[in-house]
Amino acid sequence: MRELDGYSPLWSPPLLVINLARRQDRLNTFDAAAARANWFPSRCRIPAVDGAALPASMSPQLISDGRYAAAVHRTRQHISTPKGVNLTMGSVGLYFSHALAWRHIVDRGLTAALIAEDDIVHYSPDFMAHLRRLPPPNDCWDYIQLQSCHRGKRDLEGVGSSVNTKSRLLNASACCMGLYVMSNSGARRALQAVFPIRKEGQLDGRRESLRSKCRGFRFDPPIAQQAGDLQDSDAQIFPRRTLAAVGSTQYTRTHKVQDCPGLPANTTNPDYLSSKLVRQPHMAPPGVATPKRLGAWRFTPSSWKRGRGKSREHT
Repeated sequence: MRELDGYSPLWSPPLLVINLARRQDRLNTFDAAAARANWFPSRCRIPAVDGAALPASMSPQLISDGRYAAAVHRTRQHISTPKGVNLTMGSVGLYFSHALAWRHIVDRGLTAALIAEDDIVHYSPDFMAHLRRLPPPNDCWDYIQLQSCHRGKRDLEGVGSSVNTKSRLLNASACCMGLYVMSNSGARRALQAVFPIRKEGQLDGRRESLRSKCRGFRFDPPIAQQAGDLQDSDAQIFPRRTLAAVGSTQYTRTHKVQDCPGLPANTTNPDYLSSKLVRQPHMAPPGVATPKRLGAWRFTPSSWKRGRGKSREHT
């Protein structure tokens, strides 16, 4: 695992924010936190797929019958999944939500875009400096995580302190996909790799298709981080007694980020999801092979050079 240095000239990818219609509170908090970080990107909202509203059956082109049946059973019987190992209807919805963002990148012909979940509220003091020096899209990376949970934790080291002035860009992915930049070719590859969902793990799992078949990099330490109670989750199922202790949240509507063009307000229709997300021949990135393993890379302003050593992934 090597550090990437010699960042690129300035470029400014747009921001796609994934947000459930019933969670306007998160969107309000997200906007306020971005403003505190002096981050005012060109942005639009990806209407998230609400797992709670998904039907009892789903096209096998999107997810295998057995996996989805297990997710439905787990959700309706309220079987606890606190470690995020097993699929739930909520985590299936999260898969679809991120995939709609990838498809938006492809459909709109974007070179790349930042994709954020709506609970990102912590930013390092030099967040904007790192953002301005992101390496431009090329054939050596598919996505770069600005936020991650190294070893399964929401590591706040460096977020909100000066230590992140030494944050490095490494060729190793990690769990959590709260904020990342995805290239156009990466979006195409991700759509091909992820569907149909055949494995039990959730989107950011180490052995799942996104991390095993796409070329991921991450900032270490992260330059942004999620917040809020870990149990305020639509993807995980927690014991009822724990949820009772957390209590309920009052949601208020104050303002709304404009929805991304071309996406309906209700994204839970299986036919619509199949038409948007199922593999299409033209999604394959032209002339780019998908390596099973990415070696260590070092970025220079003129080229990407392969360094010594092997890539290592962390959970």
